[in-house]
Amino acid sequence: MTFYFCNTFGNTSTDGIYRIDLGRNDSRETLAAPLKNLEWACIAPNGILYAVGQEESGGSYIQSFYLKQLTGELFFLEKSCFPWRGISHMSFWEQGKALLIAVYGEQMVVSVDVAEGRIGKESGRVIFKGNGPVVSRQEASHPHFVKWMQEECWIADLGADAVYHSSESQLWGNRDNWRIEQQPRGSGPRFLEIHPLGKIVYLVTELSNELIVLEKNSDGGLKEKQRVSLLPAGARKSLSSILCPDWTKGRLFVGVRGANLIRELVVEQNGMIREGRILQTLGWPRSFLYLKQLDCLLIADEEFAESTGRLELFDLCEGKRLWEKRMPRAYQIYNGEYNDETER
Repeated sequence: MTFYFCNTFGNTSTDGIYRIDLGRNDSRETLAAPLKNLEWACIAPNGILYAVGQEESGGSYIQSFYLKQLTGELFFLEKSCFPWRGISHMSFWEQGKALLIAVYGEQMVVSVDVAEGRIGKESGRVIFKGNGPVVSRQEASHPHFVKWMQEECWIADLGADAVYHSSESQLWGNRDNWRIEQQPRGSGPRFLEIHPLGKIVYLVTELSNELIVLEKNSDGGLKEKQRVSLLPAGARKSLSSILCPDWTKGRLFVGVRGANLIRELVVEQNGMIREGRILQTLGWPRSFLYLKQLDCLLIADEEFAESTGRLELFDLCEGKRLWEKRMPRAYQIYNGEYNDETER
């Protein structure tokens, strides 16, 4: 059975990780792990879930849980605290047996060693510099995304208008060891994915609301091939969120908060993009997940300004909303599947 999870960001006793038992007509949410100020979670292939959030006294915590795949239950394993604060993204680096963490608030990316749910020490960090023309958001470097993909570590830096990438042998140390791909001034890189064939990088920019298609050169650098606006004509001021691929059908989904929509983009054989449908959401789509078995999108609308925290389920075959429901402080949606076939 496949379980889905939604994190809520808040400091009440009802905030934390919710398990979603999903149906086409409705869903049931169960608080699987109460956690305050939860910022991100990721699942390792062995079924260990790692969650990072803000300590109320300062700094950050990382907690580990074992996820029982048959029931979707979470069993607490360990907690450790760290002095940095302001996490925007975290991913599991299987080759390095570590968590890669983008510390948005402190202009750096760090790694923390982990093994079977045991949380080790910080094992590396790199501090980035730079700024952009949007003073309110780009006064300094702000790494927003970090993930190991296609034999490199990739970072999107919203504050410095840059994409960084580095091989394993160069991963930590001086910033100059990283390859820096400067993006258009004021664009605000936020999230990226790489085509399975490895040559095309898709970059979402939060401030300019664009999808930029980049091609890897023979020397490892990136060259812009295409740029697609994510906003329809006349749209109000907006902030793009995440990119969610469906490689089986050759399409990408990108969320836009403010305009409250998800753009469907079709990926051609050469990796370039043509525009598809627009799915209008009821709030700010901060996070969403493609459900292959149902051919649906499960969406978490964040609670901000006029947007109310909620869940929405869209049928992609018919392009219509199946249901929506209130989900206070909804933040991150993710899949509970993992690779390990053994159960403890």
